[in-house]
Amino acid sequence: MSKVPERLARPHALVAEWIATREQQVRKKEQVYDHRLKRLVLPMPLTAADRRLLRVADAIFKAVEKQGVQVKKGDRRELLMVRGGEQFIFQLRYRLKRGQRQLTPDELRWRGADAQKWVYELYETDALVFEIKTWLPRGTRSEWEDSKRATLEQQLDDIVAGIMAAFPALEQLRREREEERRRSEIAARERRERENARKLDAARFRRLLELASAWREAELARAFLAALREQLPPGSSPVAGIETTDWLAWAERKVDEHDRLGSDPGSILESIAEVTLWTYPGE
Repeated sequence: MSKVPERLARPHALVAEWIATREQQVRKKEQVYDHRLKRLVLPMPLTAADRRLLRVADAIFKAVEKQGVQVKKGDRRELLMVRGGEQFIFQLRYRLKRGQRQLTPDELRWRGADAQKWVYELYETDALVFEIKTWLPRGTRSEWEDSKRATLEQQLDDIVAGIMAAFPALEQLRREREEERRRSEIAARERRERENARKLDAARFRRLLELASAWREAELARAFLAALREQLPPGSSPVAGIETTDWLAWAERKVDEHDRLGSDPGSILESIAEVTLWTYPGE
């Protein structure tokens, strides 16, 4: 059974760093911004409540590290617990309470005579809360607090057990998300394949219509050339220095080139099969 010591002896490295930081801030006598209270505060020497928080933190950190958990600060100075490939953000803090504060004479100077003389602010209580901030699957406990039934000291074993239970829960959640992502990728790939097949089918049909249109145009052109021959008088004069018969031969050759069915029927299906998704860009 884990216990919270009555006094700090050889504190955990992170706890020792917190103590050193507070002492340095107190010596400087400069205000620092408290992100939880959302205002500037003047650092004060450690109180009995602060020392209690540090002892609880020390006990939790040392207990979980015995079970292979690493306790450290993240890149944004958030507190992390890490084991294997899983990690979560946590906090050990005082519970906050909202209350009224009377404005100081200095603050009132900048307000009108009828202005409100007080503001709402958050205050820290002496009640401690240990909270896992990273989202955990439903049914996985993520918060413990002082209550009439038990203090955090009395819940230490439950907290450590909850921390250890969070890692397999996060691992299972990660696997489920990876599986969901894999299924989504497969579904997206299948949709792309179906869409590509539809586009390819449409492109091949377009080529078929083009070939059919070319055949009809060639048939019309042949009928036109036949009518033209009948209308031209024998021994017609050259046009642009080219004999009439040469002009007609040129026209017949172009018609044959235009008509794949008449000139090379075997290539019709090959021409359709050669169509790709990029044959008609922009569609």
